[in-house]
Amino acid sequence: MKKHFLLLLALVISASAVFASCSESGNTEKSGSETTLVGDETSPTAVDETSASAEETEADLIDVLSKNFTPELKAELELDGYESRVFLRQEGYEWSNPDIVAEEQTGERLNDAVYNRNLYLEDTYGFTIMASYSEWDCSELTILAASGDDIYDMVFPMARTAASMAQAGVLIDLNTVPYLDFDNPTWSRMFIDLLKLDGKLYYAAGDISVNSLQAVIAMLFNKQMVSNYHLSDPYTLVREGSWTLDNFKTMCTTAAEDLNGDGNRTPEDQWGMILQSSKGGIAFYYGCDEHLVDLNEEEIPHLSAGNERSVNVYKKIQELVYDKSSVYEGGDYETLGIFAEGRSLFTPQALFHTITLREAETEFGIVPMPKYDTEQDEYVQCADGWCISPLVIPAIVENIKRAGFIAEAFAEASSVMVKPEYYEIILKSKLTRDQESAEMLDIIYKNFVVDPADLYQWGGLEESIIKSMRNGQEISSVVAKGRRLITKNMENTLNEFAAHN
Repeated sequence: MKKHFLLLLALVISASAVFASCSESGNTEKSGSETTLVGDETSPTAVDETSASAEETEADLIDVLSKNFTPELKAELELDGYESRVFLRQEGYEWSNPDIVAEEQTGERLNDAVYNRNLYLEDTYGFTIMASYSEWDCSELTILAASGDDIYDMVFPMARTAASMAQAGVLIDLNTVPYLDFDNPTWSRMFIDLLKLDGKLYYAAGDISVNSLQAVIAMLFNKQMVSNYHLSDPYTLVREGSWTLDNFKTMCTTAAEDLNGDGNRTPEDQWGMILQSSKGGIAFYYGCDEHLVDLNEEEIPHLSAGNERSVNVYKKIQELVYDKSSVYEGGDYETLGIFAEGRSLFTPQALFHTITLREAETEFGIVPMPKYDTEQDEYVQCADGWCISPLVIPAIVENIKRAGFIAEAFAEASSVMVKPEYYEIILKSKLTRDQESAEMLDIIYKNFVVDPADLYQWGGLEESIIKSMRNGQEISSVVAKGRRLITKNMENTLNEFAAHN
């Protein structure tokens, strides 16, 4: 698998170039009333060219992979005619992985890329993909595992649910699964490095599903308001490395207005930023390259919230985010509605919601979350543990070698046949409103984190930090109050891991 991936990587680069050239050809039309993710709105000429390129890439891919796959291995893993079963979050739910199965070709780009990938896997390796859906977050897997039911090779639960499953001994340590190669660039190294506790890794994300792209939180901004108030161009600030909390706050304050002049600040007014109350200011904290929990060299978790830099970061975010004259907190879809109506300069959102806003008349751009200051090296985003649905493999899977082979083959094929289609054409050309936003996505996806405190909810730390920012408490007092319980929870997690191995 490692050998053929080196050859495959060249195809990934080639395929990305093909799709990028399509995205830069001027096909950025957004009209149409359909709400599907990938309605085909390009010109017939562009579609023909894209289809031809995709067919050539697929033919090359099949040729490369087939050279590294033998009938002996196919027989050993019993792949011929095997139906690989995948368990997903609730069908149609916004955080369920949208790119695992496709029943037929429909002319929609993502659907057809998924269909062609699955057909390729069947033609090349002999196995097919069949999906079943959870009532919500795949927590039923714990009951199925207790009954000894081994019906699934791959599962994509809510990440927080996956953490509970790992502690319950339901999941296999992916480090022990043959064929999975986490040095392979198809997997997110940052996701793995932050969540590999005490040498054990129970979940992985990356090119295996575009869900990991959708769950990342970035900053949307109203382009017309930037122009109207003669504000600094956010794109330029990002490129210069000066997209910081201070510049962000200045812009928020400038754009806020009491539209009806009644002296009261209500949702009907104009805001510098609309903020989801469920996440509060935590995305800013991670964006300043701070974690609530870090891992030491032995991959043992420890509290990092409360250190000197985090105290300064927290205080600045608290002053910025909870300035009630320029920032309004509301429900998830209330905030999207106000932004869509053009009454907020900024809103931090999971990038899935570029789909939600697809038909909004407001012209918006996308930039990373602001840095703490210009001394911070890079822009950092977070993926929400509620939203991201990583790969896990049940501990009682019937054939571990086969499950590992299928997951690696699925991820590698997705990196060439699905991710470029979603990332280069759909995300960059159809759901963003300008070429600058497409440039920003490359920066956004370069660094994204999932804090262990989010997944494991140790001592309710993340929720306490969100609430304390809102209530004006100091981070040091929050950490001091919860330290004993948080530390005990972390120890319990490690003990549970040890007990199941």
